[in-house]
Amino acid sequence: MAQSPVVQVALEEFVKLRDEIAGRSTAQWTVLGLNATVSAATVGFVLANHADRNLLLLLPLLTPALGLLFIDHALNIFQIGTYINDVLKPAIRKEIGSATLFGYEEWVRRWEHQTLWRLLSFGIPLVVLFTIVPLAALLSTFPAETTLSPIWFLWLAGVLFTVVEIGFWSWFFKRLLFG
Repeated sequence: MAQSPVVQVALEEFVKLRDEIAGRSTAQWTVLGLNATVSAATVGFVLANHADRNLLLLLPLLTPALGLLFIDHALNIFQIGTYINDVLKPAIRKEIGSATLFGYEEWVRRWEHQTLWRLLSFGIPLVVLFTIVPLAALLSTFPAETTLSPIWFLWLAGVLFTVVEIGFWSWFFKRLLFG
């Protein structure tokens, strides 16, 4: 039985979109690993070698940037899933007369809305890696000088980056968990 052109095109698009999801998921794991490595190495270097604690100011500059990249990939993955669910699935179901095919996006969205489970398994580790680490670095490097210095500017930049990142994470989790 020959496939209709609509089904062929939709399936080809589906395969490309799933490939993009796989690539973005890999990129997310890379960002996560890079963040954990840089954070651990920086803290370890400061603690083990008794380096200047101001070296920790790298963390509130770097980890929020990596957190935002992680969110960008997550949002794009979510958008691709929405497109598959809202555009490709109805077209394929209509064309082949099946009400059950392409149900994965619906299934995964139901799972994602299990708020407590998602926060425990997904939210807390990400908050620790991308938010608690820079906050702890900021707290441990609060400048002692009363005059403005380069350290103050780095510290304030770290506060700004971290606040922006916290805002995006709050928006992201609200959207993910509550629609």
